[in-house]
Amino acid sequence: YIRHWKCGDRISILNSKKTKKLSNEFTDRKLSNFEKRIQPVIVDKMNDPIWVPGIRHSSCYTVHNGKNKKYIKWKPI
Repeated sequence: YIRHWKCGDRISILNSKKTKKLSNEFTDRKLSNFEKRIQPVIVDKMNDPIWVPGIRHSSCYTVHNGKNKKYIKWKPI
């Protein structure tokens, strides 16, 4: 599913059991309010963010580069 950022969204950090608020990630990357509002967020069926294109992906999922395409591959737990 694709949606926009919501207040309180958190994403798992690679090589860590911690999570980070997307709002903090956007601030760290110095995104404007406009950029935050239009940034797409890819979520799983539980509505948890798994990928923010160009920003970060969840440690629960792996982003692979294919020939001229990007795709997400994951293993259900």
